[in-house]
Amino acid sequence: MKIRVSAGTARILGLKKLKMDASMTSAYLMVGEHCVFNCAYCAQARKAKSRQDMLSRIVWPQYDLNEIVARIHDSTFLRICIQVVNSLGYFESVLHVIQALQTRIPISVSIRTLDSRQVKTLFGMGVDRIGLPLDVATPRLYHELRGGDFHAAKSFIIESAHHFPNKVSTHLIVGLGETDEELLSIAQEFIDARVLVSLFAFTPVRGTQMESHPAPPLARYRKLQFAVHAMAEGSIRFQNLEFTPEGELATVVDLPLAKRRRAVSTAGCPGCTRPFYNERPGGVIYNIPLKEGCEVEASDV
Repeated sequence: MKIRVSAGTARILGLKKLKMDASMTSAYLMVGEHCVFNCAYCAQARKAKSRQDMLSRIVWPQYDLNEIVARIHDSTFLRICIQVVNSLGYFESVLHVIQALQTRIPISVSIRTLDSRQVKTLFGMGVDRIGLPLDVATPRLYHELRGGDFHAAKSFIIESAHHFPNKVSTHLIVGLGETDEELLSIAQEFIDARVLVSLFAFTPVRGTQMESHPAPPLARYRKLQFAVHAMAEGSIRFQNLEFTPEGELATVVDLPLAKRRRAVSTAGCPGCTRPFYNERPGGVIYNIPLKEGCEVEASDV
């Protein structure tokens, strides 16, 4: 069986020559190609004309699964993250990969599903965390950009977290056309349900339906990072935030410097860094790997 791994993962495993400007403590694997869904922003969407080896702006070269497993076992990775593309037979492939790994390294799986049996099966196989990405933060845009039922997807994520507390994550993409108010409202619902909320910045990828749509301004992204972090630690609630009539967050949530560093770092499972997943080296850095350190300037917010 062949499997794709992120370019950075391939470099650390000694399979690809690549200059690295950021550390990685998670190995990122991708199962499946040519998704049955047609998300407007995704390079693997059914109607996307992007490169076959792309997911977000990352290249995912393909290797033999047995070689990847052997190299991961000899690596210093602290976590394995499996990104699932919902192609035909995807779930059986995911199970095969998990069985092949047979590792004590914690495994996370990011998967789009509304099947509780799949979630139960994955946890039963020893998966440490499951990401159930919502991506689109408002029903106003969900059907158009992602397809499917927003309320069904949201309810499934919350229900899964109820059965597996502190084991479920979700992703929200900033910059798809949602307002700050819409995104922070749903973030609070997830936080109350003990769902880990990870923010992504929209990344225009060539060949997708949204290839000409702009990435969000860094200042807006920082404001949302600060607010979500404060809500997650319980120091503020959505109901205490103020918004303009257009739904824009009216003020920056005040955080001390140490918490600012945490707030702007990559949010995800322990060990998650996702370097340059939605950034270009030398360009705007939305999610900063915490080990890299960061000083948040006033101009950023």
